[in-house]
Amino acid sequence: MSIDYQEIIRQKYMKDYGWYYVGYDLLNRIGLSTMMPRYMEIASNSVDKDITDDELMIKVYVPKTHITAENRLYLIVNDTLELIDDPCVNSLNPYGIVRKFISDNNLRAETLYEIADKFYSEKVADKLKLCLKDSE
Repeated sequence: MSIDYQEIIRQKYMKDYGWYYVGYDLLNRIGLSTMMPRYMEIASNSVDKDITDDELMIKVYVPKTHITAENRLYLIVNDTLELIDDPCVNSLNPYGIVRKFISDNNLRAETLYEIADKFYSEKVADKLKLCLKDSE
């Protein structure tokens, strides 16, 4: 019988809506980068300090705020914008991809700005303005 590492990860860190992909893993999954990170990277309510588990090949970070079903997608957008200028972003239209994610998930601009202002640097709010200017 082999060990199902993905099931261990799900049980330990991916409970309900209390987690989401972050970092380079997020950039790849959302379509902003073709680079594949060595480790799965997530933010999770299940930890109280950042951890790296070399056996499970995962990095788990403490989220900027408690993750809920209501704020999860908003945090994903703001985390994405925090990294959008990273050299590994090789999409031809990164803001268009984020704009589509916002539209596809019916996210409210007011809530995006509120979360950006509360938990992220001013640069994230500026990038959010760039991202939303074509859709307003």
